[in-house]
Amino acid sequence: MQGLAGRLGRPCGARAAALRARPRAPPRRRTLSAQAAPDERPATQPASLDAADLKGPARVFAASLRIILDRYWAATPSARRVVECLYSGPGGYGAAQVAHDHLAFRTLGVPGLGIDSIGRALEAFGYRRQDNSVFPSKKLQATWYAPPPLVPGGPPAYELLPRVFVSQLEVGKLSPAAQSIILRYTSCLSDFTPIAAWGAMLSGALPWSPPSADDYDALLAESEYAAWTLANGYALNHTALSVHRISPPIEGGLAAFNARLRGLGFELNGEGGEVKASSDALLLQSSTVADVDAAAELPSGSGGGGKALRRVARAYIEFVERRPLPQHAALPPERLAEVHRRDGFEAANADNIFASTTLAARGGGGGGGGGGA
Repeated sequence: MQGLAGRLGRPCGARAAALRARPRAPPRRRTLSAQAAPDERPATQPASLDAADLKGPARVFAASLRIILDRYWAATPSARRVVECLYSGPGGYGAAQVAHDHLAFRTLGVPGLGIDSIGRALEAFGYRRQDNSVFPSKKLQATWYAPPPLVPGGPPAYELLPRVFVSQLEVGKLSPAAQSIILRYTSCLSDFTPIAAWGAMLSGALPWSPPSADDYDALLAESEYAAWTLANGYALNHTALSVHRISPPIEGGLAAFNARLRGLGFELNGEGGEVKASSDALLLQSSTVADVDAAAELPSGSGGGGKALRRVARAYIEFVERRPLPQHAALPPERLAEVHRRDGFEAANADNIFASTTLAARGGGGGGGGGGA
């Protein structure tokens, strides 16, 4: 992957430099709660994901989550460096404080694909579908899934498993030309099963052939979301880290966390403001601008087997602060659990978070417009 230097921030000391220079070794098997040894890459798995506390399908999901995140960390240098600089490195919060608020995936709304292709797999693991959101200007809809409870009738096991946010492009609302391009790649997948979708999420494999450079360009001009999804498939779009779960609590919350990121040279998505706040001011979100493969090889489309280079956005990392609900605001920090905090998502926040890939694909910076789908 090339063209990433502008998004990786400044060095975090000799240890971080050595980690960047060292070839990536095959990941060793370890329990979800184990810490990485000093000679491994930073421990990017949340310590709270302890397989001993999970049973049945939820336990299998946690193991699958590790595979998905391993691929994400390997393919997203800026996210890896956030952990190195702010968590596991000198002066950081500690690698054990990496906690995933949610994971996000993108899909195409055509037969066999779309939200349900992931949702049915999640439901098999005990996840439960929650609220729906619509984004008319981007021609998108989305929903999110809560993890199963540890005990029947209990609250979702947020301390152990993340929420999952799944969005879908309403392909039928695109221009006939854009619809034709997407259907050319996906029309053979009407019987795509949830097991196949889960396999694509785990492996990062595209269920369709890679888009040609011409098709990618045509979709990018109309819907960056469409271009991103056709190029990246079911790969993890982003993970969101829970800033409010850092202990002791950060004075100044997400805004102070963002200030540290800026000071280290990370580029933040400024669409709608650097901190996106819900209408009740209880859900705060921010994100980096996505990493970019500045010289991605796509088929030229000429039929001769040639390749063409394109600027293709990849994944990014988000940060979330969920503030206590009014009825729990007086609880001391050590007693606050996720169940006491604002749950769910806010459409206006998500609408601006989507721009993290748009800004990257179209060459913009944080706060520089580019709010297309």
